[in-house]
Amino acid sequence: MFYSFLASLVLCISQASSFSTLITFDVDGTLVSSSPGWEMGAHGRSFTHAVNSVLMKNDDAAGGTIPQLLEKHEFHGSTDGLILMRLARKMMGESFDKEDAASKLDLMMGTMYQFVSECNDDEVRKGIAPLPGAIQTLETLASYDDV
Repeated sequence: MFYSFLASLVLCISQASSFSTLITFDVDGTLVSSSPGWEMGAHGRSFTHAVNSVLMKNDDAAGGTIPQLLEKHEFHGSTDGLILMRLARKMMGESFDKEDAASKLDLMMGTMYQFVSECNDDEVRKGIAPLPGAIQTLETLASYDDV
């Protein structure tokens, strides 16, 4: 219900002005909810893949899942970039170079995207579920020419 109200409010505001409206969402907890097993899904696995591929130069390097490597407070509610940095520090240990990792953050994000894009739909949706009303809200927003 809230999402329908939000979509209607955005429509009214955008129609009252002569500019387009950009809407952004914090995904986890707003559009989707993580569920048990998320760390084995495509998104969860893409983090260690990116650190291995970009910083460790070894896609087959040992890693683990995010919950195996980091404490919950180190990833829960964090941005993907911050999670990547924390994983890199944990996975690389003494060889971790903060400046080098930070300079390659965009490359790691691109590597994550590429990894997920090559996964099948079952892998991508593993451990996530859309929240009630989220799909309908996105469909409504997508139907507006100025949003």
